[in-house]
Amino acid sequence: MMINPKFFNLLESIAKQGKRVRERPLSIFELGSGYGTNIMCEEGYDVVSVEESSEWAFRYHDNYILCPIDKETEWYDREILKEGMKKYKDRTFDVLLVDGPSSARDRLLENLDLFSALSFNTLVVDDVDRPGEMKLVTAMVNHLYKQYKDQIDLVVIHSDSIGANLLNPFIAVRTRPKNKKK
Repeated sequence: MMINPKFFNLLESIAKQGKRVRERPLSIFELGSGYGTNIMCEEGYDVVSVEESSEWAFRYHDNYILCPIDKETEWYDREILKEGMKKYKDRTFDVLLVDGPSSARDRLLENLDLFSALSFNTLVVDDVDRPGEMKLVTAMVNHLYKQYKDQIDLVVIHSDSIGANLLNPFIAVRTRPKNKKK
């Protein structure tokens, strides 16, 4: 699988905008890790990864939550994820990157309550050309628009389904800080 360079351009854009208001690396909370995690770490991003596989966990950095898949829900084990996320309670992340779990990513909506103690400025969903991801994207955009329509600053949907999915499609939704007007 190739990494989509447009995705990293988007992250760089978010990082540059953020540097005007803060002096710290771009922070990313990712569901599912892989080769892109390595690139983000090499770029100096502050990455926290939720990973279902012990083979991938702790491969590129030390901030992993190893969280197996619940066989009934086909999503991350809620109790293990909840416990692992306590360490990051009340933290603001620049990006919530949804690239996992390997099955049933669309179950994120059913589990949004787990993320209530965290804050995210941008949502990025990878592989939106897959039916499950598109279902998630549609539901997330509707959910975000209903709750945060005054704060949504940017929606990017990128889908290059060329040949054998050479570039992974993604969607990004960025919100404005509450005190900023359009």
